[in-house]
Amino acid sequence: MDPVQIGAFIAARRKAQNMTQEALGERLGVTNKTISRWETGTYLPDIGRLQELSDLLGVSVNELLAGEKLEDPEQFVQKADENLIQALAQSSAFG
Repeated sequence: MDPVQIGAFIAARRKAQNMTQEALGERLGVTNKTISRWETGTYLPDIGRLQELSDLLGVSVNELLAGEKLEDPEQFVQKADENLIQALAQSSAFG
């Protein structure tokens, strides 16, 4: 998971939905500065907001975490596995 790639993807999808950072922030209950931090890759969205954010942007959580639209089913599965492994690697539960 590349925070900069995820951020650029969030920005591109937000713009494709004709939303400002402020409008997206209002819908998620966060500030436009938080959206800006996500889009620059400074911070990643909180796990509790991933589903709602992906719904608003018209993508899956997997695509959101991959930072790209995944059209090919094999690519979708591969990225899902990669995202899961990376998430588990960052978790102390399996460390």
